[in-house]
Amino acid sequence: TLNKKIIDSGCRLVLPLTDAEMKIRTYYVHSFDELKKSKMGILEPDPDHSEECAPDAPDIILLPGLAFDRSGNRLGFGAGCYDRFLPRKRNDSLLIALAYSFQLVDEIPVNEHDIPCCCIITEDSFIDLRN
Repeated sequence: TLNKKIIDSGCRLVLPLTDAEMKIRTYYVHSFDELKKSKMGILEPDPDHSEECAPDAPDIILLPGLAFDRSGNRLGFGAGCYDRFLPRKRNDSLLIALAYSFQLVDEIPVNEHDIPCCCIITEDSFIDLRN
């Protein structure tokens, strides 16, 4: 998996945990022993075994979403977790969307608080939106 390759390469892996207030908290993860299954069945950092880090720690943030457009806009899952998290990132952090090609749509409606990604990677394309 991608997370295993990041750990094995010696790079620092930062993973999110969505807390009870739907706020994303970030943790350094050094091994899979530091993870536990969430209520949704997703492996997340275990706060008892992982070191919490600042939201501006990641150099690269992989963005989930339901859909993306070719301008880098994303449609999330409706809880606003990333809408609240992304303004706290570093300005030079790369926002990369991982998506299937069927998730690419013509246009996503945006609000003033939405932050677009700089790249979209699908199973058959790489869309670089940086200037």
